[in-house]
Order: sequence, then structure tokens, then C-alpha cells
Amino acid sequence: MKNEPTQAETIADIALRCDGANQFENFDRMFRHSLTIPKAAVVKEEARLKRLRAKRRTKPTA
Repeated sequence: MKNEPTQAETIADIALRCDGANQFENFDRMFRHSLTIPKAAVVKEEARLKRLRAKRRTKPTA
């Protein structure tokens, strides 16, 4: 089982990595990295939605 860090440990780690003259740029870069989604995931989701729309369009009306 993977040992997850506590919230306090995570905050301390972020504070250590963002400390310095360019602390705001470091924090911004870390925050943006946490929000990014891989392109492969986006393409996969778009393909799934496209198949779903096509399936709904061709659904026979009885």
C-alpha cells in the first residue's frame, strides 16, 4: 500500500520548493502543472463523446 503524505507534509514540501527569489513563479508553475490534463486523455474523451453523439443520432425512432 502506498504511503500518502499528510496535508501538513504536502504543504511543507510545497513551501520548500517555492521558497526563493522567484517563489511566485515557482508556485504558479506548480499550480498550473497540477491542473494540466494530458492531451491523450482529452482526445480519448472527445472520441467517446463523438461515438455517443453518433449513437444517439442513429437511434431508430419507433
